[in-house]
Amino acid sequence: MKKLPWLLLTFCATLLMGTGAMKGLWAQNVYTVNGMRLTVADEAPGTVKFLAAGMEMVMLPAGSEAAMDTSQSQKDLGIGPVKQVKLGPLNQKLAQKGEQLFNSNCSGCHALNQKKVGPPLGDVVNERSPEFIMNMVLNATDMEKHDPTAERLKSKYHVPMPQTGLNRSQARAVLEYFRSVAPKKQSK
Repeated sequence: MKKLPWLLLTFCATLLMGTGAMKGLWAQNVYTVNGMRLTVADEAPGTVKFLAAGMEMVMLPAGSEAAMDTSQSQKDLGIGPVKQVKLGPLNQKLAQKGEQLFNSNCSGCHALNQKKVGPPLGDVVNERSPEFIMNMVLNATDMEKHDPTAERLKSKYHVPMPQTGLNRSQARAVLEYFRSVAPKKQSK
């Protein structure tokens, strides 16, 4: 029973941080979120401490380097059989196979640089993790039911993505094709 307030506190704090609602709250101290009283106390510069039900949690504001952790555990991997993808140098032969698979299985609904039935995919490797992309290709139905990002895409485009019927090696080839056509990320 002690875990429920902690989960609620974590959810509320994440919601506040993720929506940018923390802006302007630094000077205030007490809030009620879903019936739970939260005390916000200034800590070291750039941090906030949430105190509720005798528990505390320190969080960094969104936008700080620590809040933007892109480690394996923090990436949206999607839902499906692919848990980790190791990328090396671009494999042109695999990308060519992926292009053929994309043209025969995906291009009816997707283009690279324009919206069709589904979203444009020319920059998808810069927007989603390799695991997410492969899981979407392999497991679209479960992704759209249980993954928040896939749910939002389905809601935005108003059409569910059908199961592609591709196997894991074919999905990897499609991923390699997306890597070959994606614009290079600009370094800061």
